[in-house]
Amino acid sequence: MNTNQNTAPDRESSWEYGIVITKGPDFAGSLEIPREFGGVPVLDIGERAFFCNKENTRVTIPEGVRSIGPYAFYGSHSIVDVIIPDSVKYIGDWAFHECGALRDVTIGNGVKYIGERSFCGCTRLTHVTLGSGVEHIARGAFGGCPLQDMAIPKGVRSIGDRAFSGCNMTSEIVLGNVTDIGVGAFLWCSGIVNVTMSKNVTSIADQLFAHCSSLESISLPSGTLTSIGNSAFKGCTSLAYISLPYTVTNIGNSAFEDCTSLAKIVIPRTRANVRIGESAFQGCTGLNQVVLQDNVICIEKSTFQGCTSLTDITIPDSVRSIGRFAFSGCSGLTNVSLPRHLENNLTYDVFKGCSPALKTNYRSFE
Repeated sequence: MNTNQNTAPDRESSWEYGIVITKGPDFAGSLEIPREFGGVPVLDIGERAFFCNKENTRVTIPEGVRSIGPYAFYGSHSIVDVIIPDSVKYIGDWAFHECGALRDVTIGNGVKYIGERSFCGCTRLTHVTLGSGVEHIARGAFGGCPLQDMAIPKGVRSIGDRAFSGCNMTSEIVLGNVTDIGVGAFLWCSGIVNVTMSKNVTSIADQLFAHCSSLESISLPSGTLTSIGNSAFKGCTSLAYISLPYTVTNIGNSAFEDCTSLAKIVIPRTRANVRIGESAFQGCTGLNQVVLQDNVICIEKSTFQGCTSLTDITIPDSVRSIGRFAFSGCSGLTNVSLPRHLENNLTYDVFKGCSPALKTNYRSFE
């Protein structure tokens, strides 16, 4: 085992004399990393120390190790389980990436940072226990792992882009203290049923819960949330109801597209104008009630396209324009009350595919 003795800073900027493992042995069976060499403590597992190690099936990391460097165990295809002790504070980027046999990971209570793609591509990783000290989970950290019943600790403050994309997770996710959540962080997490957001969140990121097909309910913070990102809940086919806080002024493109169980949506009354993006509710086939307030000034392209259960809607006088295909394919729509002062000419495809009765009602406003 190759080592370096150095006076190296740990991740909290204190200095300590110790050993960094730079190259570990590759042999069949279990490997126990020693606590010390010649009385000098092992402090860090260095970058690429066990890179593409093909034979070790189990690695024991001793108490006293402070960090696991980038790519440390990258591509070590035979490792089955890993226990990371409480002394470790930092897991580097790509540290266990593509460890194809890895099934069980226990992360100690001292770990604060889990690096980018650190466990991404571990296609058999089903069980991960996160320690109570974790604060930051970086981009793609567990992307594509078939995790089961994984909970987010209360201390987590930030979750990076696609950190858990494609994971099953636990049925209930509580993000009580997480204020920074990246794009697609829980994309395609089919096991999530209920979500509670932090009361301090100001925006829902693009694709945050897109295609979470089991998601039934989510508690959004009132008083701080202003924006719901593009495709944030797209394809959440079990989501039957959502309460939008009065502070929301932006609903992104395709935000609720193909939420086929969503039955009612009320656009909140706010002091500012509310933007509803293109295709925001497209394909919501169960949507039968829409309440628009007088702070909506534009209905974008395809906003309600394909909402086949919608039978009537009143568009407030504040609306100045209605985009192409806005209500196209709403085959059950029979009654529309249009605003008095539209600034654009409605194109033929706004109500394309709607019932003949609607065409009569529409003509009465021409």
